[in-house]
Amino acid sequence: MFRYYDPNIKENKNIIIKGYKGRQSRQTVDVIDCTQVINTWSKSRHKDAPQQALAILNKMTAVYRKDSNHHNNRPSSIRPNVFAYTGVINAFARRGDYNGAMGVFKLQLNDYKNEHNERAKPNVITFSAMIDACSKSDREDIPEIAEKLVATIDAWYDRGDLEEGPNTITYNSAINCWSKSNRPEALGRALGILDTMISKYEDGNEAARPNTITYNSIIDAHARQGDIDGANKVFTMMNNYATPNIQTYNILIHSWSKSDSPDAPTQAESLLMGIINGLEERPNTITYNVVINCWSKSNRPEGPSRALNILNTMIAKYKEEEDGSNQQAAVRPDTITYAAVMDAYARQGDVDGTNMVFKMMKEDYNSGNKNATPNIKSYTILIDAWSKSNNHDAPKEAQRLLMEMIDLYNNGELEESPGTATYNAVINCWSKSIHRPKAPSHALDILKTMITMYNDEDCNKKIRPNVVTYAAVMDAHARRGDIEGTNLVFSMMKADYSSGNTNAKPNLFTYNILLDAWANSGNLNAPIEVENILQEIKKKIKEGPDIYTITTMIKCLKQYHWSEERIQELEVEYFSATDIVFGRIA
Repeated sequence: MFRYYDPNIKENKNIIIKGYKGRQSRQTVDVIDCTQVINTWSKSRHKDAPQQALAILNKMTAVYRKDSNHHNNRPSSIRPNVFAYTGVINAFARRGDYNGAMGVFKLQLNDYKNEHNERAKPNVITFSAMIDACSKSDREDIPEIAEKLVATIDAWYDRGDLEEGPNTITYNSAINCWSKSNRPEALGRALGILDTMISKYEDGNEAARPNTITYNSIIDAHARQGDIDGANKVFTMMNNYATPNIQTYNILIHSWSKSDSPDAPTQAESLLMGIINGLEERPNTITYNVVINCWSKSNRPEGPSRALNILNTMIAKYKEEEDGSNQQAAVRPDTITYAAVMDAYARQGDVDGTNMVFKMMKEDYNSGNKNATPNIKSYTILIDAWSKSNNHDAPKEAQRLLMEMIDLYNNGELEESPGTATYNAVINCWSKSIHRPKAPSHALDILKTMITMYNDEDCNKKIRPNVVTYAAVMDAHARRGDIEGTNLVFSMMKADYSSGNTNAKPNLFTYNILLDAWANSGNLNAPIEVENILQEIKKKIKEGPDIYTITTMIKCLKQYHWSEERIQELEVEYFSATDIVFGRIA
């Protein structure tokens, strides 16, 4: 990489640095030239950029030592300085390679302390690069390391070794490390750093003033742990030192979307209105989608209509600009938008509403909105709507949609073929169709088709049955008291799991379905069989039996007068006296 110029050698040769094109008129290069090339590598997306930058740094050191030996240790212009070291640290930091960055930092400290290279003395930018490496790393102990680095900057500044102390950027990086960690103490530690920033700022240190990024990180830390009250409290505090931006609102909206609070959708929509009415920057499609999803998941009666209103608002805003400016294009509905509104209707078994939104989606796509492409998920939501509709035709409609999806995929109109989730939704339709005598056999046929297709070398490997598949087919038989059919499917499930399908491992839910089958069977052996199943649950299921397990057993045993004593034993063992007195079991 280098050929070093020596004035004592008659045939002068330049130092050659790979990637360097500047200052060609000189016969030598110095630390400035090398640092420029290091920084070019640092900013590069090349996969081995950090190693290239480090190679230049190491060569600089080697050339310096060689030069010093030849010229009685006189100063060399090639010796690495703080900017060269920091450039290499940044190369590793940008890729989240903390260990690589720390390796270079140790070289720098050794050069400064032991080799007495004053020009290599770390500065605030060096420390900031190290903290940046921390913020991009997933090491468990990274938050403590980042906080120690900030404390080191503070200590060096106090004793006069640094011209500047920690600033907003360095504090923010340390807070971000805690925010991303999801550790129990993360909130307290992040708030502790914020308190330090506020204290220093109020003492006159303008460089430590918390900004919007500071508060966004701490709000996000609360949001990641589901602490919506804490997130709102920090949001209120924020107004004293910083101005909320669209990211602030987006974090809060996402926080509400993960909350089980019945107020989540109204709070999320209120924040959306806060963006629209209070910020210059407009909400984008993602923001609208999250609010729609809040309404969709709420299962509140008005959820579907409120989600549809937001969708119509997006469409109206997009159409306001006939020229399709970027400002309005940012709120154009996409596949996720339509799917979320469809889901709001589907959760309530409203097939007509789900179909209406699905048609809107297809019309929007056909009009040129390629981001609104109907996909597997949207079709599966439509099938799910049928499964919750209690409509007599639900199984046939679900199967028709499945065949339509297969045809569309074969014709190249769908990017992917139906997977396990879609097949499960169709099976579930048959399972719940209690008025169709042949429903269990139809469900079993679909299961067998999935197994055959999965085992076919040329077929889709995404349709392997899982525990949900088997449970749905078992349930189709169990609802009718068909012990033989339920046991057959359960045996198929265990065999599939034993063959290596870890997603088909029997769980408590499947054992409860077995109990339900016996409870519905009227078979005289039922009391013995449910007892055997209970013992197997205790042996094989880590969490043991749940309330549904015991109530199903009691439901079964109540059909047999000789089981009264066993019922009493179960009630005493698993239920409180209050439950028994007020008849809250079985």
